[in-house]
Amino acid sequence: MESAENDDYDGYVGGGLQSKYKIPLGMFGKLPVPVKRRVIIEMTGGGADYCSECDGWASLVKEAYAWLGRDSYGRCRDKPGSEVSLPSHDILRSGKTLMGSLFRGLEPESDIPALINRYMDKVI
Repeated sequence: MESAENDDYDGYVGGGLQSKYKIPLGMFGKLPVPVKRRVIIEMTGGGADYCSECDGWASLVKEAYAWLGRDSYGRCRDKPGSEVSLPSHDILRSGKTLMGSLFRGLEPESDIPALINRYMDKVI
């Protein structure tokens, strides 16, 4: 999060397209703690002992996954086509949960048809 703020990354914090919290990353560090806490609780579905977010490099994704404990939350994003290798022992025996998304938080069954309709109507 901190490096994203320093690099003027033009992303958002807030748990996906349907989130009620759409906060530019550069502003997240300036928010009061109660607002940050609400955003993290929404993103994690109840909160986490430790939170992590990394973007862009497979090595960072691997490090973030290794760092996270059982009751932690991490959100990682990598470039399309890159490969991330994780030790199977960590996935199978640690109790950690690994989730992924092909469409950056979109719900394929509802959001993809809506995007197609917007494209066909020349809105996007």
